[in-house]
Amino acid sequence: MKKQAGQTPGRLTFVQKYLLTVATVGLSLLLYFAWFPLLLLFASLLWGIFLRRSAMSVMQAVPISFPVALSALLLVLLTGTGYFAYSFGTMLAEQFNVFVRELGEAGQHVARRLHHYEWGRAVAEATPTLGAALGGEGSLFPMVKDGLTTMISLLVSSVVVAVGGIYFAIDSEAYQAGLVKCMPHRFRATGENLLNELGETLWQWLKGRLFSMIVVGVLSAILLFALDIQAPIANAVFAFLFNFIPNLGPLIALAPPVLLAGLHSWSKIVWVILGYSVLQLIESYLLTPIVQKHQVRLRPMVIVGAQVLLGSLTGLLGLALATPLVAGVHVIAKQLYFPSRAADGAPNGRQPQTNK
Repeated sequence: MKKQAGQTPGRLTFVQKYLLTVATVGLSLLLYFAWFPLLLLFASLLWGIFLRRSAMSVMQAVPISFPVALSALLLVLLTGTGYFAYSFGTMLAEQFNVFVRELGEAGQHVARRLHHYEWGRAVAEATPTLGAALGGEGSLFPMVKDGLTTMISLLVSSVVVAVGGIYFAIDSEAYQAGLVKCMPHRFRATGENLLNELGETLWQWLKGRLFSMIVVGVLSAILLFALDIQAPIANAVFAFLFNFIPNLGPLIALAPPVLLAGLHSWSKIVWVILGYSVLQLIESYLLTPIVQKHQVRLRPMVIVGAQVLLGSLTGLLGLALATPLVAGVHVIAKQLYFPSRAADGAPNGRQPQTNK
């Protein structure tokens, strides 16, 4: 069969790009109508990538086989989690009880303080939802209850994610080979490169995010201890978890300590806000440049837009997974729509490949 004039080998034709666009729209509709299981599947993929790449790092340091490295990694994670729960479980449970109980009191206290000022009454009247949340009947407890219900649901779902991720880590090569075989023969090399780069991109993103989460969590605990805020460890865990969500996560994590600081004085609220602002400056201008050396770079408004869209459509789970999803879509679009750009950073113009 003769090639059409103007067709460059390795480039997608107009019809192929059109079909790919239709497939993307179809997948988007599928995500809209079946978002929860698909997001759980993607979370399992992230967890599997983390386990597999971590086990491979162990193999590079110690001459052992992959099954032994993965088993040792899982054993260390389970042992560490058990030790942490045994050593700090009681304290954390007490602090979370204080956290939930005093959060409602803090909301009412802040509302009473706001009503002492004309601008505060104007804000409460202009935003009835905020006013009801802070000072209405039941205060913040309905919001806290809904949040805890969501957390319990995610906790149950995490069992599915954990098991699925372990299965993926054990036999990821078989899953990748199966996907590649589903592609037309002439696109299999491109598909394999795409899957390799996708895995590498998500792995680098996970490493950078985990590093930032640990640093922010530790610094938050130190700050809240220094300011004598109730339940500092619980608030630090809250900051650690929500720092998984870039941009919007730190703002969510700021709300509880600010409300608890309202039980003391306005000056303590200011100190908490200033302290958290310094932490975010450290993350944005010190940690982020370090971890982004090997990460795909995304425009902030693209990330925020994806977070707002997925958060409004799917809730907290979509908000948490929006950034890695955008990173994955970026890699796919770069490889399929702009193959020449994808090869720019690779030596000799070749597409980068990583170990499976």
